[in-house]
Amino acid sequence: RKQERLTKPRRHRIFVPSEYDVLLGKGTPIQNFIGNKRLRVLVLDCQKQYEKAKKGDKNRIVQEIANTVNQASGMFLKKDGDAWIAVDDTIARKKVSAIFRTNRIVALKREREGKLIDLSISGSGAAV
Repeated sequence: RKQERLTKPRRHRIFVPSEYDVLLGKGTPIQNFIGNKRLRVLVLDCQKQYEKAKKGDKNRIVQEIANTVNQASGMFLKKDGDAWIAVDDTIARKKVSAIFRTNRIVALKREREGKLIDLSISGSGAAV
């Protein structure tokens, strides 16, 4: 199937997403889709580099990740009735950027929770 996607033009409607596709949407089934998990791993691998980068470099990193998905014969897909349709590159980059932002928020939240725990263990008993 991967070879078919690499050699033939993209179809407009996809009824069965491949393991390399990234699904846009909300909910556990979307989050647990193998292509979405692969994308999160790619983003996590670049998170430190992204956080240190300037804006233009951040855009380049996001584009490289979107290109990596596409080069693996994957597509960024959104639900359209009973099928999936490919979204344009702008929406794909927004999806990748959103994952970077989510990772940052989760990391900051964990860091703050860790500080709260440290304060309570120190004996003061006061939580900030």
